[in-house]
Amino acid sequence: MIFNKIEILYDKVCLPLKIKYSEIRKPTFMEFLILLIIIEHPDKTKNLQEILEKDFEIKNQSLFERALRELINFKVIEINKVRAGIGSLNMNTSIDNFHIDAKIQKEFKKGTYTISHDNKFQDVKYFIDPITRKTEILKEANWNKRVSDLKFSHRLSIPFDNSQLENKELIFSKSKDFMKDKSDIFGDDSFLKDILLEGQESINEVSRFKEYTKNDTAAIESWIEIFDNGTFKVKTDNQNLEDYLRLNPNISAEILKDVATKYEDKLKKIFRPETNFTDMQNFISTPDLLSNLNVKTTYNLILINDQYIESDNEIIKNKDLTKNIETIIFYNSKRNNKVIDIIDGKVIFYVGYIENETLQSNSFIYLDSKNASTAFLVAEKNIQSINLNIPVLYAYKNSNKILDLYAMFKTNIESIIEKFEQSLLEANYELAMNIYLVLERVGLESKVSKALEYYLSKTTDSGSNYSEMKKYLSEAEDRKLFLILDRVAKNLIVNVSKERTDDELFEIVRNYKFVDTKNILDIFNQADIQNNIDNIYKINDFLRKNSVDGWKFNVRNSLNILTDYFKNNNRAEMFDENKYNSDVWTQHANTLNTIGKITKELYMNNYAFVENNYSYLLNSLMELVGNSLDIENFDQYLINLSDSLIDFYKSYYKYKSEQFSTITDDMIEYKIQIIAGGYINKVEDALNEFIDKKIYNMPIELKLEWVKNVEKNSSAVDKILKNNDKAFKEALNIIFGKKREYTQFDLSKYSEMFGGK
Repeated sequence: MIFNKIEILYDKVCLPLKIKYSEIRKPTFMEFLILLIIIEHPDKTKNLQEILEKDFEIKNQSLFERALRELINFKVIEINKVRAGIGSLNMNTSIDNFHIDAKIQKEFKKGTYTISHDNKFQDVKYFIDPITRKTEILKEANWNKRVSDLKFSHRLSIPFDNSQLENKELIFSKSKDFMKDKSDIFGDDSFLKDILLEGQESINEVSRFKEYTKNDTAAIESWIEIFDNGTFKVKTDNQNLEDYLRLNPNISAEILKDVATKYEDKLKKIFRPETNFTDMQNFISTPDLLSNLNVKTTYNLILINDQYIESDNEIIKNKDLTKNIETIIFYNSKRNNKVIDIIDGKVIFYVGYIENETLQSNSFIYLDSKNASTAFLVAEKNIQSINLNIPVLYAYKNSNKILDLYAMFKTNIESIIEKFEQSLLEANYELAMNIYLVLERVGLESKVSKALEYYLSKTTDSGSNYSEMKKYLSEAEDRKLFLILDRVAKNLIVNVSKERTDDELFEIVRNYKFVDTKNILDIFNQADIQNNIDNIYKINDFLRKNSVDGWKFNVRNSLNILTDYFKNNNRAEMFDENKYNSDVWTQHANTLNTIGKITKELYMNNYAFVENNYSYLLNSLMELVGNSLDIENFDQYLINLSDSLIDFYKSYYKYKSEQFSTITDDMIEYKIQIIAGGYINKVEDALNEFIDKKIYNMPIELKLEWVKNVEKNSSAVDKILKNNDKAFKEALNIIFGKKREYTQFDLSKYSEMFGGK
């Protein structure tokens, strides 16, 4: 007998540290060439882009742009007048504006090609493991914090050796070893300068570290095997825990007692275990635990002996017992006047005594669709090592026996079949719908299912029988049964859609006059209809006539199909914005029309129009996306919008770049464009850390939404934008929007806003 999937939790001590170090390395080829050009090129008025293209015939300069950015970040290169932003703008700065550290220039002229970066920092964590009594330094914890699919959990409380925490020499030694092992992080030639605590104090200046420590939970999976002779063993694949338990045998007993007690408490809320179990010959002698019960996906019915049940509600909601189960029947039931109920989509039925050896000998029985049975008795068993009686399961030997449900239940339920038929004739639809599913499952469905199907299907097109049943259930305010009826009718129409034209299907749905909008939407979402823009218009036209805003509910993924259609047919004024009484449609039509119009004007070289209307486009697009966050397949929706804009931005950026080259670097407009571009490029580089390279070319305003709502990392976006959406929009409008005259005041304002100089 095994308690498996046990989670053993304990705390490792974590001391967050910051390693301060210097790094000396050889420059990459791109860095080397940039430095060589700045140091030795005779014409200092030229810029890097021009020199690389004309002197070295290098046209693709993206790697050089990145290398220049790194050199500036490392302060190997400093800029005299205007600190260029990130991206191609740096490459346009004349090289006489770049200054290189004198020491590096001297080394280059001597032929020693190295660059250094002083005072670099890496955040690390110093861990003390109280089980192994070992210490280590890591970037992040590399162990499990929880055990997946756990059944039981037990937390150990283990003290740690404080001397390992206060040993500064050990921390320095571990840090040096860590730097040596992690050359990919620290480089091949790095030097440890100091180790800092979170508050930036050197560890040499602090006498006690305990106040800086945190607990970091580690989880180890284990299991407990209980042998026939009453002994037990806590087992694990983790050798460290294995050794610890071997040296501390009392801990193993504590774990078993804790787990067994939790198990017992849980089961006795559900069952009344057999306390005098003597009928061993009909059961497998080796018992098992309820927590190990394998409820096969093929099971769809459970028969429960009510004389062994403490609480029918507890057993109904217990996932270990009733997962995958559609129907629950309590027999030997004396629960007042309970007959039938529906709970969490499960049909619950109560019947009295049933003369059957298998049923009377067991606590519960699973059946699959063929009625092959798997039966168990819940009885107490004593665990000698901790002297505790716990409920266990004894499996019935006659496994997979086919039970004749019809024969077993006909004396209890036959009269209910007549009652069902009578209820339809008498229009007692509430009772009929409650009886239907149970009778279907226990083998009496031939009459009950045919009766209901026939009753509805003989008026499929007109829906009159459905309407009569619906009217009664609506007046009775029985929402559950109303939904069951709607589900049957809805499924009938969906199936019929395979044999009918779209127009015929619309007429059938119209005749049924579904009150619940969800049913209409479900039919159109599930019906056999082609997914094209024409059908999407037809569906939404139908819904509009029934006062349903299909665009709001994104029926049949309408918005993705609409945006996909637009990206492949991008034209101005494609959509009638007043066609539907729908804010969602109006907003989409307006925004897509704006994209089409502004793209058309761009291709016609009407740049003034594009500049004057860019701000409106940006605001419309961001508001549209912000109102569409809950649609299905939101990632594809963003990709569709992105694909609609990529060619526009590509062409427009080319034009704006050409215009930028016509202004001189002493103009205020130039300086503002530089810091705005730098800000946007910084934001984009930061966002790219969170997304797949396949969407690097997505417009930045959509990329922000991708990180927030597809990658689910809104905190990262807030941090990148410093909680200032205004600055982001302002920067885009400076680069792409309406031209204006700038003043020295504007330069100061934007320098502060964008972090420029």
